[in-house]
Amino acid sequence: MSVIPLEVEKLRVTYQGAEVLSQIELKVDKGDYIGIVGPNGSGKTTLVRAVLGLVPLASGRVVLFGKDQHEFKDWKKIGYLPQRITYLDQRFPANVDEVVAAGLIASRPYPKKMTFADRDRVGDILKDLGIADLRGRMIGRLSGGQQQRVLLARALVHAPELLLLDEPTTALDPGTREMFYAFLQKINKTQKTTILFVSHDPVTMGKYASKLLYLDKKVVFFGTFDDFCLSPDMTRYFGEGQHLICHRHG
Repeated sequence: MSVIPLEVEKLRVTYQGAEVLSQIELKVDKGDYIGIVGPNGSGKTTLVRAVLGLVPLASGRVVLFGKDQHEFKDWKKIGYLPQRITYLDQRFPANVDEVVAAGLIASRPYPKKMTFADRDRVGDILKDLGIADLRGRMIGRLSGGQQQRVLLARALVHAPELLLLDEPTTALDPGTREMFYAFLQKINKTQKTTILFVSHDPVTMGKYASKLLYLDKKVVFFGTFDDFCLSPDMTRYFGEGQHLICHRHG
């Protein structure tokens, strides 16, 4: 029996006395592909950061692969790409190979040596994301979209069992975005990689993800996109907005 990658129980997060997340209950099974959507300020990024232990919990608990978060040590099972804020400086002293390889060797003891198998793995993931031609270039000299794809490669290169992505496609052009969605579908189906994908777009998540989590400081909805569209509770919550989301999806 496989271990459940993630459980969140009665999670509350506060910031300067205000409740950011309230009584979040979530069970993520192995192989789930969950799109996390909601309005600005709804707590999407905070939820991901809380799962990773990057923000303190006011109450509740997070369980990762059967262990309480504060006891969990096997972080190589988890890949994470945070929300993009700024581009890397042109003087950043690392090329694409080195940045992506860091995703493989960061957790290893010193000396952190690269093997031939590591180099092959880096080459494979760069090819999968359509950026094999960037291998030797300095990351600071790449465009914002190219940098984002390199950072995606770093998050994916060690083949994590649980992948957390916070609006990873914002700097990508439409063609690259579709390539990335196709790649996620591939690893979700063939490797059973569990994916949590923060997005501002429920229509896109309805197309690609197996489940939709709609947050508005609490769990408004968690289930399949079809169930979202058929739910009378969601009709009352969204009104005409629900019809527009589901119509565009169809």
